[in-house]
Parts: sequence; C-alpha cells; structure tokens
Amino acid sequence: MQLSDSIREIKGIGEKSEKLFAKLGISTVEGLLFFYPREYEIVENIRPIDQVQEGHIVVVCGTLAAKPRMQYARNLKIVSTFLKDSTGQIEVTWFNMPFILRTLHMGTRYIMRGRVINKNGRYRLQQPKLLSEEEYHKLLSKLQPVYPLTAGLTNHAVSKAVANALKETDLTGDYLPLEMRKKYRLVLRKQAVQAIHFPKDKEEYIQARRRIVFEEFFFFALALHQMKQGKHQKESPYVMEQFDMPAKLTESLPFKLTDGQEHAWEDIRKDLASGIVMNRLVQGDVGSGKTIVAVLALLACVENGHQGAIMVPTEVLAEQHFKTFQEYLEPFHVRVDLLVGSMTAAQKRRTYEAIEMGMSDIVIGTHALIQDKVHYKDLHLLSRMSSIVLASGRERHSRRRGWSRICLS
Repeated sequence: MQLSDSIREIKGIGEKSEKLFAKLGISTVEGLLFFYPREYEIVENIRPIDQVQEGHIVVVCGTLAAKPRMQYARNLKIVSTFLKDSTGQIEVTWFNMPFILRTLHMGTRYIMRGRVINKNGRYRLQQPKLLSEEEYHKLLSKLQPVYPLTAGLTNHAVSKAVANALKETDLTGDYLPLEMRKKYRLVLRKQAVQAIHFPKDKEEYIQARRRIVFEEFFFFALALHQMKQGKHQKESPYVMEQFDMPAKLTESLPFKLTDGQEHAWEDIRKDLASGIVMNRLVQGDVGSGKTIVAVLALLACVENGHQGAIMVPTEVLAEQHFKTFQEYLEPFHVRVDLLVGSMTAAQKRRTYEAIEMGMSDIVIGTHALIQDKVHYKDLHLLSRMSSIVLASGRERHSRRRGWSRICLS
C-alpha cells in the first residue's frame, strides 16, 4: 500500500468510515499516518474500588454484585450492574451496548477500565472497556494514543485504522541521510511514525517526536534558505497599501498584543506590501495568539479589495474559528463564510456562488476550500492552521496562482 492511496484501501474502512475521516481532513493513507495523537493515556495497575476518584480513568477488578439489567431512557439503551471487590462496590453502566448483556455473568471475574463519574453523590464507572487478563498485562503501563475525533468516529476506530495502515504501508525510505541521522542521533522515519502512534514507553515516544520535529524544521529551514537565495521568490500582482482596518481592530481589542504578535504582524504587513509572494510560518504554543495575527492579515486583504481564506484540519475547529472571526470582524461589516464537507449540497452551492461572485470576503473551512468546485473571485491570502510546518506547500491551487500564504503551527 502506498502513502498516496485512498484510506478505503485500509482494512476495515468502508464508505461510512471514509466520510467520517474526511471530516478530520483525512482522505489518504499518508493523511492518516501523519494524523498524530493529541495525547496519551497510561493503563495503570488495578485499583481497589474504595480508592477510585471522580474524573479519573481507572482499572478495577471484581465480580458482579447484581444481575445486569437493561433500561430505556429516551433513545438510549442503558445496561447497568454493580462490580464488587473486597473493599466495596461501584455501579457500572454502558450506553447503547445491549449486546454486553450476553458477556456478563454472575460469579465471573472481570477487569474493567473506564472513567469514574459522580451521579447523585454516588460513584459510577461509565462505559468501561472489558479487558482480558492477557489484554490487561499487555497494555499495563504502556502509552495509549488519544486522537482528535469527530462525531461518530471513536478513538478505537482511528487507532485500529492506523495499526492496519502501518502493517501494510511501505515506509522504508528515509528523507534524511545516514550521516545526518548519526550526527543528531535520530531514529529512522519508519520507526518514528510507528512509535509516535504506539510508543512502547515514554523514551520511545520522546525519540519519535524528536525525529519528526527535526524533520519538519529541517525542511522548513531548507525552504527558507532557497527563498533567500531568490530561487523561489515570485512577484505578486497583489500589492497592499491600506492597513487602517487592522489598526482599528487592534485598538478595539480587549487586550494588548504581545511583543511577539506585534512583530509577527509587522513582518506580515511588510510582506503584503512588498509585491512578492509571501510564504511565512507563524509558530507558537496553543493559546499564544496566532489566530489574531491571521485575523489582522485577512482583514488587510479585505480592506484592499481582495478575498482571504483560512484552512483548518477539522470541522470542529472550522466552526470555532468561524464564530471567532465573526465576533472580531462584525464592526467592519466583513462577510465571513463557512465551508466544510458535512454541509448539505444546497448549503455548499450557495457558498460556492458567494465565493465566486466575491460576496464572501473571508472563507473558513477544511480541505473543502481547495477543491476544484471552489472558484474564488479574487483570493490573495491563504492561511493554514497546521501542526506540520510545510503543510502549506502542498496546496497546488495556491502554488499555481501565486497567492500569499501563512502557515500557523
């Protein structure tokens, strides 16, 4: 299986799953393998029931204290019982899993892993996973990946798809030469991709992350070097001269821009006025204020009579940015539109028309922004929220037309 293959080539992914992955911006094997976990969970030792704490994910072990029963509430089928050990008992519930009744038997010892919630002053283990002795000892103390999700797609489904893709995909090639890997003590690319999803321990995760981060910054630095040599600088037909609206927005904000934000915006402003196509990375931690820099840049595009777009990896994030941009730009009578894959055909058609006619000033969306059906009247700036430094370089539409680009990482 090749990286460029559709995710439908992966065992277990059908038409329904393909549509769910599309909401996360994933359509190829490569897109899935480089869709990294947002965090990791550790399966801990079995805990006595009287020591569980609210909000914690715990592993408990015991026998059933009551015969399982199923109740109906609205559209939910709720299976409930009690699990007991030598220290006490706890209520256990599963939602819309009626089949679990067939696996629960009085007198049988069960290992369960789930989150503890407080329901009317009483602890409850909600939606736990049943683990065999073998599974428990296999997972004990290992890092379990937790992925960003969308409605209808479970973490287990993503994890399983990634595992199947890793088994069938050829990742033997390596971009970095042996001398460089030895000098900077970098693991192989194949090993890094495997370990970033399923690390055996914390040290293996650290080595995998180190390799991936190094690779991203290495290629970004290489691209910057080529640009500085003038090999990839292109003239832009868009030269901006007016920046009054961004200045007014900055003055109206309930907070003051940090020095880093000020410097980033000033560099972008100079680029937009230079007559040279911009390719710029704005990097910072979560919550550092990268979004407001993108807002200022896109508002400058609108003030100078052009369109702007911002592409994000998931529909959830697109909707969040849509609300944020509307809030910031409402006083300036800027029209902001949303374009994501889950919209109905009629909604997409109306948005396509607004974009092509120039009624849309700023468009926020997922990869739907760069599909062939989308025809911009006068797009000048494409901003991208991404964890991959060089992701903006993959937009064939932007390369072809010489738009300016910002990658927010």
